[in-house]
Amino acid sequence: MTVEIFDPELCCTSGVCGPAPDPVLIAMADAVDRLQRNGVTVARYQLSRQPQSFLQNPSVYRKIVVEGVSCLPMVVINGEVKWTGRYPGYEELVAALAEYA
Repeated sequence: MTVEIFDPELCCTSGVCGPAPDPVLIAMADAVDRLQRNGVTVARYQLSRQPQSFLQNPSVYRKIVVEGVSCLPMVVINGEVKWTGRYPGYEELVAALAEYA
């Protein structure tokens, strides 16, 4: 199973940096870590750092063309766009992954 996170522009690869990191980004970084420890492949991409990843996924590219970058973050599970405009919680991710088990 694969989770891909297409992030909006962040100050670093996880967004968890600086003197007051966003609690939502901290929760997402924790969720990524937990998923990876449980054998899930997780990849994160940022438009300015990995633009090819956005171009190579037709669903992601189409949404950005139609909606603009306001649809980010976007979370894709096994090639299917599951969330746009927000980060899901760990429990939501686990439930969505269970659909593919």
